[in-house]
Amino acid sequence: MAKLSLHKGLKHFSLIAFASLFIYGCGSTPTQVTAPTEKTIELGNITLSASEYLAKAQQAGGSQKQAHQLNALRAALASNTSNDEALIAVLFSQLRGQTMLSDNHSMEWQLLQSLALQRGQQHQKALAILEPQSTWQVPAARWFGYYQHLASVQNYLQLNVQALQSLAQAQRYSPKQQQSELSQQIWALISDLEHQQLTSLMTNDKQLAGWKSLALITKESMQSPTVLRQRVTQWAMENPHHMAVDDLPENLVAAINIQAYAPQKIALLLPLSGRYSRLGQAVQHGIVSNLIAHNTKQELLSFDTMTLGVQAALDQALEQGAEFIIGPLLKQHVAELAALDSDIPTLFLNSSPTPLLENQYTFSLSKEAEALQGAEHIFNQGKKHPVIVSPNNAQGHKISRLFNEKWLELNQGDLTVNPVEAFYFDNDSMLKKTIEKLFETDKSQARINFMRLLVGNKMKSETRSRRDIDAIYLVANPKQTGMLMPSVEVTVSAFAPQVAVFVGSSGNASLDSKQDRSHLNQLTISEMPWFIQQPAQLPPRYIKKLWPDIKQSHMRLFAMGYDAYGLIARLAQMQYFPQFSLEGFSGTLSLNEENDIIRELAWAQYQRGKLIKR
Repeated sequence: MAKLSLHKGLKHFSLIAFASLFIYGCGSTPTQVTAPTEKTIELGNITLSASEYLAKAQQAGGSQKQAHQLNALRAALASNTSNDEALIAVLFSQLRGQTMLSDNHSMEWQLLQSLALQRGQQHQKALAILEPQSTWQVPAARWFGYYQHLASVQNYLQLNVQALQSLAQAQRYSPKQQQSELSQQIWALISDLEHQQLTSLMTNDKQLAGWKSLALITKESMQSPTVLRQRVTQWAMENPHHMAVDDLPENLVAAINIQAYAPQKIALLLPLSGRYSRLGQAVQHGIVSNLIAHNTKQELLSFDTMTLGVQAALDQALEQGAEFIIGPLLKQHVAELAALDSDIPTLFLNSSPTPLLENQYTFSLSKEAEALQGAEHIFNQGKKHPVIVSPNNAQGHKISRLFNEKWLELNQGDLTVNPVEAFYFDNDSMLKKTIEKLFETDKSQARINFMRLLVGNKMKSETRSRRDIDAIYLVANPKQTGMLMPSVEVTVSAFAPQVAVFVGSSGNASLDSKQDRSHLNQLTISEMPWFIQQPAQLPPRYIKKLWPDIKQSHMRLFAMGYDAYGLIARLAQMQYFPQFSLEGFSGTLSLNEENDIIRELAWAQYQRGKLIKR
C-alpha cells in the first residue's frame, strides 16, 4: 500500500471515486454476482467523444440506442468544453422520457443524474437520486463503481459513517487490483472518526467491523508503540481473512515501529530573569506540575535564555546530557535556536520564522489561530455577515486579513457572500466611535442633526443602525472588551436585531476579578478548556491559592507548560496520525503537516454575569 496521508487521502478521495466511475467497466466480474442475461453495449468505459456516441445512437435502435445515449451523456459530463453543455441538455431531455431497458441502464441513469447534480453543486440532490435496488442484476465492477460514487458524495457532505458503509459495500465487489486503494479510502475515513463515533458504529459487515476494531486499537494504544504492536498482532490473529492483514496502512506500520520520545533529561530554555521572568516561570511551573503528577524519574534542566543567551543555553543543555528541549519562549529566541540547526528534538513555545526540521515542533498561544477558529465558529452558527474590530496596528491588520481569508474559504462557492468588513481603533477612547462607525449610527445622527437645523430641535428622532451585520469578532484586551459590550447595546437601535459578539481568550480576564460581569452578558468567548470545564485534578483555583498574585494571562502560560510536557510522549506518533490528539489544559491539541501544534479551544458565553460553557 502506498504511504497514506490522511490529509492527502481525504483531499483526493472524491477524485478517486469519480475516476473509478470511468474505469469500472473494465473490471472482472466476481463469481458471487450473476452477470446480466441481456447482451448490451458496455456502459461506463468511455473511449469516444459525446458526439461520436450520439452518432452511433442515431444508427441503432432499442437497447443499443439507449446505451449509446447514456455513454454520450457520460462523455459530455466528463468534458469541460462549452460545446457539450447544450448536448447535455438535449441528452437529458431525450433520456428523461424513456423507460430504462435493463438494470444496467437504470443504474447508469442514476449515476449520470447524480454526476450532473454534483456538477451543478447540488450535492444533497446528487445523494438523494442514488437509490440502489437489491434486485438489479449487473456485473460486480458496476456495483463497485456505484458504491464508490455513493461514498464520494456522502464524504463530500461529511456523512462519514454513511460513506464508510458504502465503501464496505464497494469492497464486496472490488477487483483485486483496486483493493489496496480502497483500503486507503476506508482507513482514511474510519481513522478520522472520533472515539465516540467509532464505538457507536454498528455494522454486520465483517470487513468494516474489522476496520472499526483496528481503528479503536490505534486510538486507544497510540501512546505506546509496544502496546500498539501487541494489540495489532492480536487483531490480525482474530481477523485472519481481513483485507488489511497482509497490507496494513503504512502510517499504522510506522506508528508501530516508531520510537516515541522518552527522554530522561529534559532541558527548559526559558526567560527566567529580567522583564519576561514571570512568563518563563509560569511555563516552568506548569511543566514541573505535570512531571510531578506523572511521578516520573525524568530530570528537568532549566537554562535562563536572558542571562546565558540561546547559544550558550543550548551548549550547556547538551553538555549536561539533555535529550529533549522545551523552549525557547520568546519569538526572537526561537528564531535564533531554529537557525542553529540542532539535531536534538525540540518543542518551540512560539512560532518559527523558518520551516521546521523533522524533529522540531512549535506550540504557541496564537491570537491569529484563535481568530481563524472564531471565523469557523461564527460560520457554524449560521451567521452571514460578520465584521471584525481590531487594533490599528500590524497584528490587528494581520488578524483581520486572516479572518477574512478563512471566511471566504468557508463560504467558497456562495456568490452572495462578501469579504468581511474590518474596523480599526487607535486607542481605547476611539472604541465607541468605531462601533458607531461600524453600525453607521454616526451617519444617522448626522442626518438627524441636519433635519433639526431645518425644522427645529422639537423634532422627535431616533438613530437607526445597520441591520445586515449579524456578528462581531473583537480582537481586544479585557478592558476593551468590557467597553465594547455596552457600546454595542447602546449603539444598536431598537429596530435592529441583536448582534452576536465574539472575542478571543485574550479579551477574557474572569479569574482576575470578582466584580459583577453582567455587562458582558451574551458575549461569547473562545477559551482554554481548563478555565471553563474543571478537570478532576489541579483546577485553576488551586493554582491561584499557590500563587495568589498570578494573573490569568500567566495562568495561560502555566497551562501551556503543563501541556508541553504532556506532548513529549505523543509527538512522534502525531506525525503519522494527524487526528491523534491530546485533551490538554490549553485546548484539544493535534499536529499538522508543518509540525505545528493546533489548539482547538472551548466556547463559553456570559450569562447572568457568569461564564457558562456552551
